[in-house]
Amino acid sequence: MLKEKLRIMTHLCVLGLCLIQGASSNFAQKSPPSPRKVGSIESEPHKIMKFGKVRWNDEMSRLDYLDNILFEQPKAIAYIVVYGGRRGDVRGEVNARMMCAENYMVKRRGVESTRIILINGGYREEMMTELWTSQTGGPPISATVRRRDVKLKKGRIKNWRDLCNN
Repeated sequence: MLKEKLRIMTHLCVLGLCLIQGASSNFAQKSPPSPRKVGSIESEPHKIMKFGKVRWNDEMSRLDYLDNILFEQPKAIAYIVVYGGRRGDVRGEVNARMMCAENYMVKRRGVESTRIILINGGYREEMMTELWTSQTGGPPISATVRRRDVKLKKGRIKNWRDLCNN
């Protein structure tokens, strides 16, 4: 009962943020946006959002938003693409972030594991995560830095759960 109330409150909060963001972006646009029904399914991969290296609490709120979209689109598949950065990451950080995201979506948000696909996207200038949805296929992957140009910090993430508990 408490979980369901929490889920409803989260949906209402995210909906409120979306309405505020949509109203401000529509105000600035000169042409009206194309209509999109709530619950419609994008036939092509659709990027929900991208974000850099953020605290785990911030990442959870972004994953909550992805969960709400999956709830509205029962046939959609979520793609979580994580790119390592050119400098400043430690070994295993990309895989740890992917495992944290999957664990959160499946164990805490109740999304079926078959609806989440994790992708190690390679490297970019800065660490980045992209959230996508699609019914027909995966998102385009665009690594911009070659592995030989990456300088990792010394050390390694030994237990991915340590990253999720911060």
